[in-house]
Amino acid sequence: MGIKNFLRKYYSFSKREQRGIMVLLALILVFWILTLVIENHHQPVDVEYINGDTLSVNEIRKSSHYTEKAKDNPQLDFVAKKIQLFPFDPNLLEEEGWRRLGLPARTIKAILAYRKAGGKFNKPEDLKRIYTLTPDDYQRIAPYVAIERARKDSIKSLVPRKGDFSAPPIPIIDLNSADTLQLQDLPGIGPTFARRIWKYGQRLGGYHNSEQLLEVYGMDASRLEKIKPYIIIDTTKIRKIDLNQASFKDLLRHPYLEYYMVKAIADYRQKHNGIKEISELKILPLMYDELYNKLRPYLAINPEYIISQ
Repeated sequence: MGIKNFLRKYYSFSKREQRGIMVLLALILVFWILTLVIENHHQPVDVEYINGDTLSVNEIRKSSHYTEKAKDNPQLDFVAKKIQLFPFDPNLLEEEGWRRLGLPARTIKAILAYRKAGGKFNKPEDLKRIYTLTPDDYQRIAPYVAIERARKDSIKSLVPRKGDFSAPPIPIIDLNSADTLQLQDLPGIGPTFARRIWKYGQRLGGYHNSEQLLEVYGMDASRLEKIKPYIIIDTTKIRKIDLNQASFKDLLRHPYLEYYMVKAIADYRQKHNGIKEISELKILPLMYDELYNKLRPYLAINPEYIISQ
C-alpha cells in the first residue's frame, strides 16, 4: 500500500520533478555502497612476521613506513603487504631486504648512502646514526641485528690461543707509506675509505698533518679522533714541487692550487727570471696566509734552476 501511494504521488509530479527524485535515489544508493566498501576495507587484519609473531593493524600504522604512505593515500591497503622481521646484517642487507623490514624509502636511501660513504655498523646501536630512522622502527628491528663480523669475532674469542688472550693491538701506521690494506687496520676504516685516503695522499704528495684527513670525502671529526692515536706522519716522504722547474700542468695537478693561482705563479716566475725564495709567493696579490701555510710544505726551490739576471 505504501508503494502504491508512492507511485501515485510520483506520477502526479511533473517530468522534471520525477527526474530529480530518481537522481536523489541514485545518489543515496551510491553512498550506501561506498559505505559498505570502506567498512569492509578497514576490517582488522594481523600482519604476520616471518618468525610467527603478529602485529595488529593499529600497531603497524604507527610505523614510519605506514605514516609516509598514508600522507598521500589515507585509504592505502598497507596492511595487505607482509612486513617480515628476520635476522640481518645491516652492513650487507640489500635494498629489497630493508623494504621487507618495513622501512620507508627515505630511510633505506640514507642507510645505503651511509654504507657507500664507508660507514660501518659494528653494533645495533649504530643504526641510530641514521637520522631518518624513527625510534619506533629502531625498537622493532634492533633485536634482529646480527652483524657478521661480530659473530666471527665472538667465535674466535672462544678458540684458545697461546700467550695473551686479548685482541691483537691496532698497529701504528705511517700515512705517507701505508698502502690501502694497511690503512684498513685503522678503526672504522674500510676498503672505500682506505682507497680515498691513499688516493688523496698521492694527489697531495703526502700528508704533513692529520687534520688534512678532514679533506678526504666523507671523513668527519669523530672518525678522525678514533684513528689519530694509531697514525704517524713521516714528512720526509713528502714529494715537493720545484717552483722553478715544475710545468704549468705540474702545478695545476696539486689540489691546493687552482688555475688563477698557477697563472699568477707562472707570470711572476717569468717576469723575475725565476723564484729565489718560497716566501716570494706572499707578494702575489691572490695569495693569502691560509693558502700559503697549506702550500709551504709541498714547495721547494732548486738553486740550479734559478735564472741569473
